[in-house]
Amino acid sequence: MGAEEGFANRLRAAYELGNGNIIWSGGDGVIVTNPETGEDADVTYTVDNLEFRPSARYIEPLIVLPEGERDLTGALYVADQTLDNLLLAQDLNGDGDANDPLEASVFFDGTNASGLVDPTNNIFTVLQASDGSVLYGDGGTDTVYRLTDTNHDGDALDEGLPLLTPNGLAEGADGAIYITEADTRGTPNGDFIYRTEDLNGDGDANDAGEASVWLDLKAVNANSSPFEITFIDDTAYIIDSVGTDTNVIYRAEDTDGSGTVETDEVSVLVDETTVPVDFGLTTDGQSLFTVELLDFEGPQS
Repeated sequence: MGAEEGFANRLRAAYELGNGNIIWSGGDGVIVTNPETGEDADVTYTVDNLEFRPSARYIEPLIVLPEGERDLTGALYVADQTLDNLLLAQDLNGDGDANDPLEASVFFDGTNASGLVDPTNNIFTVLQASDGSVLYGDGGTDTVYRLTDTNHDGDALDEGLPLLTPNGLAEGADGAIYITEADTRGTPNGDFIYRTEDLNGDGDANDAGEASVWLDLKAVNANSSPFEITFIDDTAYIIDSVGTDTNVIYRAEDTDGSGTVETDEVSVLVDETTVPVDFGLTTDGQSLFTVELLDFEGPQS
């Protein structure tokens, strides 16, 4: 193998390229050698004098992540109880390991934009379901979490739709399931009514576009703490204890057909100065029925 005089005496690293040529570095620069012809080609700053020496050293293959949706075939999910995160490991350059730059990355941890607090400080078990979602059990929060990389960017850190405290369920006239969620952790996400629908028939509503915020109750009242929800036709009725404010039953309807309920489409049907408003609410299709639970002097009715 040829080289500029003096170069080979300071050889430090070599790497076989995809075309069979050898790229190698030394104290005087970087060259590429054709092993069949012995011909050398300068790559950068190759000199053989003492006036200027770039002193090249390490050679590592460059890994370029694919644009758009990332193919995670062959990827592994690894729980790290020292770093408190869930890692994604993948052999991107085909050398049989995941030890190269960019081949191990954080798939999920406490920095998630969904506002889940310390969700990965004691992971015991990890499972990837057949639909591609990742489930793991965390001993710190005693919770099983389900993660979905909805935008296929190689992590589940983006803002999602976490269920903090699901207090109420109802089926709407459109067949979708509506979930009342109360924020019990003081996160930016919470006190929502979610609309969920299994669009692809796989038995869940975890896929992209199958769950959405139908109503943001914090936008109606920052002290919102909703409980049960029920429907009469297309109109939803929601009990809300509203923190230290007067308990209410909201009436909400997507009157403009936008797919979400805006604040001007929500009104107070009754509050607890008119009737007892606690937690339970149901309907026979015409009337609303609620249970008085917090009257500790008179009969609960």
